[in-house]
Amino acid sequence: MSAELDSRLRHIVERFLAEADGVVPDLDEEDNLLEGGHLDSTRFFELIAVIEEELGLRVDFFEADPADLVSIAGLTRYLNEVSHDRARLQRP
Repeated sequence: MSAELDSRLRHIVERFLAEADGVVPDLDEEDNLLEGGHLDSTRFFELIAVIEEELGLRVDFFEADPADLVSIAGLTRYLNEVSHDRARLQRP
């Protein structure tokens, strides 16, 4: 699931950034989207809302490590954990 989630997440992030900037940035998986100037705090929360809506997963800001939420690789790791936990809880 990680490769599929990574691909979907990368597409969401690139599309979100391109809609605002008109250009798809050349991002490395570990690039910090805030420190790299791709997002400010408001746009960060807007991106998280888009990710939640499109992937059907919730980001719990109380449980998440903030360092995991600022890069594609970190978001992928975090969302893989969330989806794994949700699948485990839904098993009979």
